[in-house]
Amino acid sequence: MCGFIGKISNSNINNTLLEKANTNLICRGPDCTKQLTTSVNNLNISLIFHRLKIVDLSDEANQPIHLEDKSA
Repeated sequence: MCGFIGKISNSNINNTLLEKANTNLICRGPDCTKQLTTSVNNLNISLIFHRLKIVDLSDEANQPIHLEDKSA
């Protein structure tokens, strides 16, 4: 079971609050954690993703968390 948390906003995102809320999700996926913080079209985006390895234990199965053009 995986878990994710994030926020999209026109204003600045308080990553400290997001990371604090994230502590409740770590049990949903303790095997891999990725964080993306970027801005797109004047929107601030901050996402945190957790993966729990069950079926495919390789790192190649980690979820991609990047923009389509891989700029962030």
